[in-house]
Amino acid sequence: ALDAYPRPPARRPIEASRDRLRAVTGLELEEREVEELLRSLGFEAARSGAGLLVHPPWWRTDVSIADDLAEEVVRLAGYDRLPATTIRGRVPPQEPQPVVALRERLRDALAAAGLREVISYSLTTDEVLARVLPEEELRRRAPLRLANTLSAERELMRPTLRHALLEVVARNLRAGLAEIAIFEAARVYLPRESASGDPLPDEREQVAGALAGASADRWGMPASRPLDFFDAKGVLEAALAEVGVDCSYGPAEDTALLPGRAARIEAGGSAVGLLGEVHPRVRQAFDIEQPVMLFELDLGRLLPHVPERRPARPVSRFPAVEQDLAVVAPLSVPAEALRSAIARSPLVAEARIFDLYTGEQVPEGTRSIAFSIRYQAPDRTLTGEEARGEQERIVELLAGEFGARPR
Repeated sequence: ALDAYPRPPARRPIEASRDRLRAVTGLELEEREVEELLRSLGFEAARSGAGLLVHPPWWRTDVSIADDLAEEVVRLAGYDRLPATTIRGRVPPQEPQPVVALRERLRDALAAAGLREVISYSLTTDEVLARVLPEEELRRRAPLRLANTLSAERELMRPTLRHALLEVVARNLRAGLAEIAIFEAARVYLPRESASGDPLPDEREQVAGALAGASADRWGMPASRPLDFFDAKGVLEAALAEVGVDCSYGPAEDTALLPGRAARIEAGGSAVGLLGEVHPRVRQAFDIEQPVMLFELDLGRLLPHVPERRPARPVSRFPAVEQDLAVVAPLSVPAEALRSAIARSPLVAEARIFDLYTGEQVPEGTRSIAFSIRYQAPDRTLTGEEARGEQERIVELLAGEFGARPR
């Protein structure tokens, strides 16, 4: 026989320390026993320092590190000698993305406010989107279209959640439900600007909700009052308060919302969403006959305004003084601007709007806005005279900043 093998691979020795073998196998083996086990497999082993210096045979090319030697030693020593030890370790804490954590907090807050979560398809059609988005917007930022769509009804990636909510509202109204309060927390998909060079869609986390039908009383029975703009506003404010965001409102224009009943939701001076009553034209496109309130939140824009820690104020030990204030202000002045100005007073613990009036008893181009104001000091009991004095200063402030006068 002729063995043509002129360049056999060099056998590099492997250092196997006692500590390493013990750490890998868990066995307390004497060096002599380890040496005998390896020699029985054709290994050359010699003691060196804190362990063994081992030369594997030429045919064992699979053995190159100390852990390979440990495997051979355990195999020959017997797996029954391995100690039964409990696996120990520390599981790293879960750290979700901040925007996902915000989405989950808002989901819990809206559910606690009585809304039911819905989950809709992320794909839709041109015809459905044309009902809720203006034509020029659809031309300017054409929705992303699937290249391998399986159905004509699921060909576009949704750029909004409003169409899905209105479809759910219409379906439930046809089924006879008297009160509908729903929300969805999901992603929408927008095409990126061509200058960005990024071929992937712009995925945005959104939370949107819709309210329709009659309000329910404390027993769950439908009441005579229909759900309106202020019901949706109250739900939204309660949810935002749970994440520590103090929102304000400004006038907004949206083709899907009724003019004069649409508001821009602001936090820290920047727009984070929309709130309003759905336009009758849009309702008719979904075969909805009664008013529907709609709100949307862009969580990417909202996130910078969510505090890491929510400040806590101590509860005052002293009683409060409650007084009402009605002022006549120009229609161009937002009621929220007046309420915010009142709330800046150091003695005002709470200021809320409870009545709006336009009619014969106020001049044309103005409206009456009534506030319920709770005065409270953290260090003493306020007297009626102190509360009246503070209210007079508030009246002067509203007159100077907004041209409002007491009614």
